[in-house]
Amino acid sequence: MPRDAAPRCGRLGLTPLDSLRSPRPMASLQTWLRRIDIRLPGGRARAARRLARRRARHADRTRFETRVNDRPLVFSTEDEYSHSWFYSRYEPGDLHEAPVTRRIIEALDGASGFADVGSHLGWYACVAAACIGQDRVVAFEMDQANLDLLNRNLELNGLRDLACVHAAIGDRHGEVEYMTSPGRPSQLLSLGVARDETGEGQVKATVPMITLDEYFADRDTKPDVFKIDVEGAEMGVLRGAEGLLRDHARTLFIEVHPGLMRAFGESYHDLFRWLIDRGFTLERIGEMRGTGSAGPLHPVSPGARILHHSAMIRATKHA
Repeated sequence: MPRDAAPRCGRLGLTPLDSLRSPRPMASLQTWLRRIDIRLPGGRARAARRLARRRARHADRTRFETRVNDRPLVFSTEDEYSHSWFYSRYEPGDLHEAPVTRRIIEALDGASGFADVGSHLGWYACVAAACIGQDRVVAFEMDQANLDLLNRNLELNGLRDLACVHAAIGDRHGEVEYMTSPGRPSQLLSLGVARDETGEGQVKATVPMITLDEYFADRDTKPDVFKIDVEGAEMGVLRGAEGLLRDHARTLFIEVHPGLMRAFGESYHDLFRWLIDRGFTLERIGEMRGTGSAGPLHPVSPGARILHHSAMIRATKHA
């Protein structure tokens, strides 16, 4: 590879070294080449045709099935949103964001509890339940449409004792507003986007806000592994969980969204420094959108740069 290839790829938001270091270099290289292809003339049209062919193959499927920890997991794909979310990217038996899922499974070995903040369709909550039992998992989701699909997936997997909380998670107790399209699920809803403007087909929704410290204060089971995906509101979640993070947390998986964090007056460098100051070691999970093995881990310093629109950070505290 030419010496200037990495900087060039970096400007395109690509990371060739991830492919070279991967335990599955050929699969990673194929993914990387597809990312390059979409930036070439006609690339978007080719990507759209690949997507259409994949969805057509699975058009009649009403469930997505896979296995975690040698246990079957099933997710409803009866609605158009869920069907597209799974089958536009995955084949039956695949793991969603496999590099991240595998790292979370590793972290759950011996864990006392798991908090899934921004649970969406419940993928990570169901994964955690397969690893440590449903009574030690709590899923938090602020949007009603997402929550309905989440509850349906919990029901399909017999997870009636998995706690599911309808609330936004932040650094205070109260109520917050966000923009949503009623009845339309989304993984992109954010407390920080267009809070004062009603777009076409969108309305303001009001939801309770609580802190993680508040929620777990009187509960015997405290989480020591966390997954946080809150579309820019990451710092609020962390500040509202400072007691848990100090006394109980072992591993955090945080999807960091640099652009969306700016809507809250925050930066991902603030987040890096905040966690490092509290004794966490930070690593970025490479190839987080892949379907292969656990992604490579890249050390993260306070001044590290994120070249993509988001990145999955693993924060580990060692006793």
